[in-house]
Amino acid sequence: MGGVSDDEKRPNMPAAAANMKYVSLAFLIFQNATLILSMKYARNKEGDQFFATVAVVTAELLKLTTSLTIMLVEKKGNVKDWLSYLHQNIILQPLDTMKVFIPAIIYMIQNNLLYIAVSNLPAATFQ
Repeated sequence: MGGVSDDEKRPNMPAAAANMKYVSLAFLIFQNATLILSMKYARNKEGDQFFATVAVVTAELLKLTTSLTIMLVEKKGNVKDWLSYLHQNIILQPLDTMKVFIPAIIYMIQNNLLYIAVSNLPAATFQ
């Protein structure tokens, strides 16, 4: 449509910052490929299998714990301020909480479906 590209809009952008998007893209490609291959390996090993639901819930709990710890560090370890912040932003704003909660549940269902797909499809087909 004759529009101006993002790079043309920011001519003063340093080269390192401009290359960061390509580094990020390469890292995400590597991470996703590694994730699928490691999931495929774990699901096709001989012996006892783990429940996919347990793996997904454990991963989500790890993310929750990490996020809460980061917020506590941002509050400089003050538990009272941290709890007040959580109360104000989660309990007192139920609509905003639901806007995050519903996609999170859908994401958790998607992750469970990923384990099912990895268990039943060849890695190349799944990718």
